[in-house]
Amino acid sequence: EEERHLHIGDSFFCFSWYIAKAPGSREAAVNSLGLVTTNFFLILQQSSFISKQFFNLGQDPIIKWSPTKSVQGDFNFVKGCWEIHLTDNRVQSLQNFWIEGKVVGYQNCFIASGYHTFHDVEPLLPPGGREVPLRLTRGSQLSVAWESCSLSTALLLSDFGTFITHDAFGTLVEILVAPHRLASPAEGHFTLTDAVIVEGSILFLMDGSVYWRSYDRLLRKREEDLPSTGVRGLQYRPTCWQSYPLRDVELSIIAVWTDDQLYLGRSTFYKKADRALLAKILRLPSSCNINIAAVAFGSRPPEVGVLVEACGAHDSSDARLFLVLYDEEAGSWFQSAFLAKLKPGSLSRGPFRLRFVQSALPSVLLWNKEALYYSSQNNSEYGLLRTLRSANLTAESGGGSIHQVILDLSWNVVVKMENNALYFCKVGMDELVRLHMWERPGTNMALYLGPKGQMKVLRQVESAIEVHRYPLSMEVKSAVLGTAHTCAYFTFQHSMDIPAYYLDMGEQMELWAQIVYPENMGVNVQISGHRLDLLHVATRTRFEIASQVCTKNTTIKLYHWRDYSKSENYREEVQVFSLFSQTSGVVTLEVVPNLPGNTCDLPSNRISHIKVGCPPKRHIRISRPWGTPCEKLDLKNYSIPGSVLSNPRDQDLVVDYDWEYLGCLFRIYYATPFLPGIDLYDGDTFLKSVEANFIVWEENGRTDYSFNASMETVGCLREAQTWSSMLAGNGSFSSGTPGEAWGPHNYTSCFEVTPGVLGELSQPYEILNRSGNNFITWSQVQSGIYVFSVKILDPNFSFCDLQAVFAVQTYGVVTSNFGVFTGTTAMMITLIVTGVLICTYFRYIKVFREMLNNPVVDKQ
Repeated sequence: EEERHLHIGDSFFCFSWYIAKAPGSREAAVNSLGLVTTNFFLILQQSSFISKQFFNLGQDPIIKWSPTKSVQGDFNFVKGCWEIHLTDNRVQSLQNFWIEGKVVGYQNCFIASGYHTFHDVEPLLPPGGREVPLRLTRGSQLSVAWESCSLSTALLLSDFGTFITHDAFGTLVEILVAPHRLASPAEGHFTLTDAVIVEGSILFLMDGSVYWRSYDRLLRKREEDLPSTGVRGLQYRPTCWQSYPLRDVELSIIAVWTDDQLYLGRSTFYKKADRALLAKILRLPSSCNINIAAVAFGSRPPEVGVLVEACGAHDSSDARLFLVLYDEEAGSWFQSAFLAKLKPGSLSRGPFRLRFVQSALPSVLLWNKEALYYSSQNNSEYGLLRTLRSANLTAESGGGSIHQVILDLSWNVVVKMENNALYFCKVGMDELVRLHMWERPGTNMALYLGPKGQMKVLRQVESAIEVHRYPLSMEVKSAVLGTAHTCAYFTFQHSMDIPAYYLDMGEQMELWAQIVYPENMGVNVQISGHRLDLLHVATRTRFEIASQVCTKNTTIKLYHWRDYSKSENYREEVQVFSLFSQTSGVVTLEVVPNLPGNTCDLPSNRISHIKVGCPPKRHIRISRPWGTPCEKLDLKNYSIPGSVLSNPRDQDLVVDYDWEYLGCLFRIYYATPFLPGIDLYDGDTFLKSVEANFIVWEENGRTDYSFNASMETVGCLREAQTWSSMLAGNGSFSSGTPGEAWGPHNYTSCFEVTPGVLGELSQPYEILNRSGNNFITWSQVQSGIYVFSVKILDPNFSFCDLQAVFAVQTYGVVTSNFGVFTGTTAMMITLIVTGVLICTYFRYIKVFREMLNNPVVDKQ
């Protein structure tokens, strides 16, 4: 037995979270999750007591089931636990939850965050099923494959059976299949080459064909979208892709290949490459013999690496290796510089395997049975991983071939040989450290990396599997004790705590990174990224030194700015309707120290993806004017006079009012000008009030409204855009879809001097702004209901197509019945006056006649 040196340290994490489903929650409409803190040596009653103490100290845990979705619970003081109710059916079917609490200590102890898994038992066999086991060829090494986004679900392949686990090998269940329409094998079992898990189903590779088995446990041959024969390999995505902020492309999670064809997919597969395409990418003659040697998913989630073995460009008998990459996001192929500088024949023979390192730039490990090659940061560093004595690991280990290469999120690389010799290094280092022997050479064992980052040893004992933890950190510290392996820094940490961020136009984000190191070590924070051209990156470093210990605090400011008002093709540039854009997309940012070391600790989240574009839940809302309460009236429909429509007609237009779509009406007095207030939201989170220009249009074609300001009043230097001019200039858009005719893609400002005719500046100015003096004015003839659509017009405000609707009801206009009453009253007054005049006339005639008939005689 080799001598070991134990490293003993103190931890502040004395407690862990425990999660369990409440009884009967599977059948209930609501899932209840009880959450308690527990020490490994405490019974439930003591755990309940400690949970109450943490609650009193302010503890409030969060359960996360995706990088962007979480829920908090309510503390049940009687039970002494947190209860969380999940009503989403999709959430109830999830198995993996991440529990994270606040930094609250109890007796100088904290609670460690971590994963927890629920798993379901295998379904029963269908009635009359003929169950058959699946096995590797006799004498094969154990093989492990896990599900991409559920590391606790894994397959174990052996020569005595195939097993599945849903709880990180806490329990194992043997997989049995019913042959369905397939003939039962004479030896009593199917012989496997490989297997992978994909969305609840399992794909098996047997005799060059792919078979699949779903929850009904029937084994079927996969022929509808994959070759029926000649399949050379299956490869699963080893890391989760769900945190990648890409909505328009469904990333593949399984790769299947033949000698010269590549298929990618999930539940459905599509051919992505063949011999002719690979020859074109590599610029090789069509007569060249091309074979796919290995396939692996890339350093970034959209990338897939293909190792191609082909003849040289000038000599068909001269074979060499090439690495080409396919970007599923961009839909493009490109050749990697890795292997390009190696001479033909300098690599030992295959078969080869690939494994990419999670990184902003392509970083890959390539190995065969005896040697391990590496390439880092887009081939800026490359070579052979070697021990102090040799790069041939077969000779170094005493005759064993490379069996497994395990890579975790902290960049730990563990190489396991078939004779159970173990080697270790950190990504970025070129020297392997031989670890102490853990199992005897004759033991059949495999390594498995669990969801909590804990490495486990799976050991075959006769026809059973034993599982135990492998203390990697302790083994590494013991192996390097007394050697030259040191770390150039003490600690390194940063603020990139989530895997995905979103940046819209005009927004910025700040990150920080801190590294503490001994004096005169020359350690810096290294920032690298993919598509950094989409962002402006500004860094500021503050340096401190005390007692020969240096501290560097680096602030990283990221923002996107470009003037899109002059863009010739706005929609393509901002990716409104196009898939790949030169000014929007996903930036992958990586922050690491510039000097790695085999004994250095790295945070597991060194990489974040920043989506420069429209955030998924961003939208605008119209703020309700102050003093206008929301009253849901008994209104089902209303009428619009046909004379006020954009296309006038004799009959009135009857419109149904959709309360769910439009919400409450804004009741506005007809003589009061109105300016809509627009607020920007992410989901239900208020961000800010919108100060950008916007336009409105009435959805039903009403024209009996206007604007109080003219183009001249607001200071236009030339005629501004109007709805009439925009609709006339876009003949392909009808008046029923005016929002397509005018928007950020064709907006031009009237405040810029351009040569030509000034135009008619007395027209109403139809563009609104929160800080402007332009308002909507209403009809002075009749009250009515207006349904407006509003759209942000500023091309530099957002990547999103921001639109909203609101409804206004005006009141206070004198109705037409009052006009009839006024006319009638005037008529009556006229008749009375006329009657008085007539009476006066006839009275005058009578008096005049009497004077004629009885003249007055002057007595004088």
